[in-house]
Amino acid sequence: MGMLDLMKRGRDAWRDLAGKVVVIYEREGKGCVLSDVKVVDLGFNCFLVGRMQDLDPSDGRYSGVTAWVAASSIERMLCFGDIDAARRSFADATKETAPKSPTAS
Repeated sequence: MGMLDLMKRGRDAWRDLAGKVVVIYEREGKGCVLSDVKVVDLGFNCFLVGRMQDLDPSDGRYSGVTAWVAASSIERMLCFGDIDAARRSFADATKETAPKSPTAS
C-alpha cells in the first residue's frame, strides 16, 4: 500500500495537519515547508496543498506562495505547532540537511 492509498483511506487523520506547519521531504532531496495544509484530490492524484514558509526568516521569497505537493513524492514529514517551532528545530541544521525550496537543485 502506497502513500496515496494511505492518504485516501485515512483522510480523517490528515485533519491533524490543520493549523500546523509541515516540513515535507520529497525524493531526490527536494522539499518545502507548508502551513495551512489540506489534502486535495485532482484527478487520480492526491496532493498536500498549503502556503509556503521559509525556515530562514531572512529569505522570504517563497513565503505565502501556494504549493501543491504530490502525495506520491513524499518521503517523510515533520509537523510543528507553528513556524517558530520549526525554525528553532532547524536552527542548528546545515543547508544540506534542511529542506530546499522546490526550485533549488
